[in-house]
Amino acid sequence: MRKKGIISLSIVAVLGLYVGIEKSRASFSDTAGHWGADAINKAIQLKVVDGYPDGSFKPEQSVSRAEFMKMTATALKLKLDSVEQGSGWYKAYVKALTDAGITRDRDFATEDWNAPITRLEMSRIAVRATDADLQKKEFNIDNASVMFNATKTGLIQGLANGELAVDAPTTRAQSVTIIDRILKVNNGEKLQVDQAAASFAEIDLRGSNFETVWNMRIKTLPVTEKINDHLELTIHKMVVVDTKKPDSAYFDLYEEMASDYWGYPYVMGAYITLKNKATEEENIIWPRQIITTLLGQRVIASHDNIINFKTNIDGEYSGWISFGFERDVFDPMLNQGKKPLIKIHLPSKQLNLMYNE
Repeated sequence: MRKKGIISLSIVAVLGLYVGIEKSRASFSDTAGHWGADAINKAIQLKVVDGYPDGSFKPEQSVSRAEFMKMTATALKLKLDSVEQGSGWYKAYVKALTDAGITRDRDFATEDWNAPITRLEMSRIAVRATDADLQKKEFNIDNASVMFNATKTGLIQGLANGELAVDAPTTRAQSVTIIDRILKVNNGEKLQVDQAAASFAEIDLRGSNFETVWNMRIKTLPVTEKINDHLELTIHKMVVVDTKKPDSAYFDLYEEMASDYWGYPYVMGAYITLKNKATEEENIIWPRQIITTLLGQRVIASHDNIINFKTNIDGEYSGWISFGFERDVFDPMLNQGKKPLIKIHLPSKQLNLMYNE
């Protein structure tokens, strides 16, 4: 009889716990069906954040720097030291994160801790919170590197079409989602990566997205070179578009090639400027003959904004030139570790744009 009583009591206890969890999940009037509901529930259970007395969570309300500092320090279970009385409720959390090397005094343009935290500021905290090397005071990281590291690990995903929106404020739902991702990364989990956001972040950092798409590097852009005494070429950016993935960065430029007719190729587009400083006898420059890729395979003709350039006309001309690669030929090459050789051909020299560590 005693065993049955213990079993019954255990069942009641388990049911009570289950009911309690379900109640906490349904306790907010404005989170049912919200995309961030799971992360919100986790944050509540971990006591990282609270709801409001009126029974709401306000998932779309902006989060201040101070509030995100508290969430992060609480989630990471950092030790809180006593601070001077009256200095602000958030000071202990700021100090804890600073002592841990996760934040620095120069991370914020102002010391207004009540200002909404931006996506860039949140990303910097998330990246440092998941990288022990970056927590060392001798390691600094610039804004572009912050966003690339945050996106390529999945800590941050883009908004519509991979938009980074670095200066946009962060909502309560977004903030607890980032906290959840920080904890997952620190627990050894791999996060889903937003390829478009990672591509845009890499383009902001290096002028290209070759690592994100093809797992290779080219030299940092822009580069400027003289073609002759009068004509100058600048390559501002080079982007790889996978026409089989509509969420690829710059997909809209080559959307017409995303079809069975074209074979869903990869397209490499280069945004260039040709600057003619002085007129000379008419000569025609073909950008496709200046920038080339060597793969030992057929290249699909792509639409170029700059078809040719006449040297007897003053001024600057900017636009895209592009190369398409057949997927059924290119994928096996990638799998074998082969990479396209990208060069600039000039009258007096050839420039290899490949990156060598």
